[in-house]
Amino acid sequence: MELQDELEQPDVELPEGYKPPNFEIFDGTGDPQYISQNPKKWENWVSMEYDFMDRFWFNTENAQGIFYIQNLKKKPTETFREYATRWRSEAAKVRPPLEEEQMNKFFDRVQDPKYYERLMVIENHKFSDIIKLGERI
Repeated sequence: MELQDELEQPDVELPEGYKPPNFEIFDGTGDPQYISQNPKKWENWVSMEYDFMDRFWFNTENAQGIFYIQNLKKKPTETFREYATRWRSEAAKVRPPLEEEQMNKFFDRVQDPKYYERLMVIENHKFSDIIKLGERI
């Protein structure tokens, strides 16, 4: 079979009669993402810009990931409550969303040892309880 020779994984067996789907391939001309637009509908560059941003707004929003919140550290000028509130606010933006228990565990694990050792015993409690205990340390 011709396609079998092209695969990077030669151990993959394709079913008898398999035909790969036909994809529309970019030929190097035009704009592959914004080709269906009629330039006459824009009065000026600003209206084109707004239309473009409306169409592709989702690319401008970067959801936070787990690695981002794992690296959020307490600033020397912050109280524990301010830091925990800032961390919780950023953790709420993580995609896919974290459940309360997961969020608490991540928060506890990113703490300095003096906090971590004491907070880990209540990581299954409410976040507000964790903040109260952290303020007492």
